[in-house]
This record gives sequence, structure tokens and C-alpha cells, in this order.
Amino acid sequence: EGDRAENVFTLPVIFGDKIGKIIIGILSALSILLTPVIYPGVPIFVFLFFFFLAAAIFFAINRSNFKEWIAILVYVIYALMIVLFIERPLWLLI
Repeated sequence: EGDRAENVFTLPVIFGDKIGKIIIGILSALSILLTPVIYPGVPIFVFLFFFFLAAAIFFAINRSNFKEWIAILVYVIYALMIVLFIERPLWLLI
């Protein structure tokens, strides 16, 4: 409502709240699932965990009572997985 009042065209303003949240959820999930495009050597267990995180971010965004801290937590876990298993693979440090 604030965006609409300020004449700011966000996805929920353009498509409505329900469709806008679905689009944002899909784009957020894709941002996680497209990691192997940037890092082609992603181990399969990490990619499977990313699939779980993508589902978690989609459902967190599309909850009826959206809580930002859940989405932030999912992205923090995602960033930690990239640092621990892709940028500096733990199995190379052992």
C-alpha cells in the first residue's frame, strides 16, 4: 500500500499481492538454484542442499504472515555454504 501511494511500481503493485509474492519467490529460488552456472564445480550434495534452500525461500516468502528474518536466515545459510564448500572447499583443507 505504501508503494502504491508513493507511485512506486514494485512487483506486488503491478501484479497484485498474491501473484507478486509468487514471482518474487520464484526469482529468489532461481537465484539459489543458478549457483552451478557461476560455480560449475558444485558438489552434488551441496546442490541438493541448495535445492532445499530454494524451496525454503519460496515458501518463506509465500507464507501468509511473511517474516523477513526467515528469508535472511536462508540467504545467510546459502552464503555460508558457498564460502565453506565452494570458495574454500573444506575437504581440501583436511
